[in-house]
Amino acid sequence: MALNKASTVLAMADTAGMDSAMTQLMGLMDGLGAKFKTSTWGILCFIILNLLFNIFGFQEKRLVWAVKKVREEAQEKERM
Repeated sequence: MALNKASTVLAMADTAGMDSAMTQLMGLMDGLGAKFKTSTWGILCFIILNLLFNIFGFQEKRLVWAVKKVREEAQEKERM
């Protein structure tokens, strides 16, 4: 969407004037910078959390807990 807007601004630069085109592009670039930083931090946090989960064995603990719950529910249904 941002690239589409940028191409529209550049296409209209000769009719709207170069100053207004540059102003619009600068506003667009500020928005893209914030989105890029947010995406980068999100990916970095995902990698760090994934490493921590693997180091401390949270995946295995969660799996053991889920299996235990399923077994409890199956036993409860058998009693009925």
